[in-house]
Amino acid sequence: MKIMQIFEGDFLSNKFDLDFILWILIFLSEKAKYIFYKKHHKMSKIKEKLSSLNREILEKDFLEKLVKRFWYTHKMDDLSNLGYISVIKNGKRYYNNQIKTIKNPYIIWATYMDFKDYMFWWPSLFNKYWFTTQVSNIFTVYNLQYSKEIEILWIKYDFKKVKKKFLYGKDTKMINYHTLYFMNIERCFLEFVRTYATYNDKFFIDSYKLLNKENLVKMMKKYPIKSVLDKVKDIEKCI
Repeated sequence: MKIMQIFEGDFLSNKFDLDFILWILIFLSEKAKYIFYKKHHKMSKIKEKLSSLNREILEKDFLEKLVKRFWYTHKMDDLSNLGYISVIKNGKRYYNNQIKTIKNPYIIWATYMDFKDYMFWWPSLFNKYWFTTQVSNIFTVYNLQYSKEIEILWIKYDFKKVKKKFLYGKDTKMINYHTLYFMNIERCFLEFVRTYATYNDKFFIDSYKLLNKENLVKMMKKYPIKSVLDKVKDIEKCI
């Protein structure tokens, strides 16, 4: 019997027909409830699994296997739309929103850079190294691939493409089992001087005292801007 026949002719003329239609509607309603419950239950299981991982960064392949394991009709978009995960680099890596930690901007941009060929810098490091109390709302990343400003997980990043020889003077730090690369304090001091070049030499004295002088000399030998090097020498005379 075709569905349209239900609404044609005198099909609805007796109580049996009405009861039959009512039964169909109830059946479809219960079926829909069952499917919704089953999907919701499976998604809850996925959420529990993500919470138990204690991992911030999740690979696409891992997530696809997880989705297929619990419910083959789910897609990656389902996890993202529900807020279970957030995209860091589409098609590669995602952030696990189910772990109870504060999103670390350093780990996020290192993930975006595939954990290689980058160095974090200015102006957040000026504050980190106690050169200034200024707090920045944007993170700058020197790298070999991109020159662009983007926002990832509500954090603003300024990616600056440079030549490989520019990525010197790096410190390696372990944060949440991830190896991250920061501009070291002596190299950062040279950028600090360049950024505030118009300031009086005495402005830099307290920051200069924090440095390892031997390492500063090494950084100065590679630094290409003569005016900055001359400024550092003038600062040294004020000590």
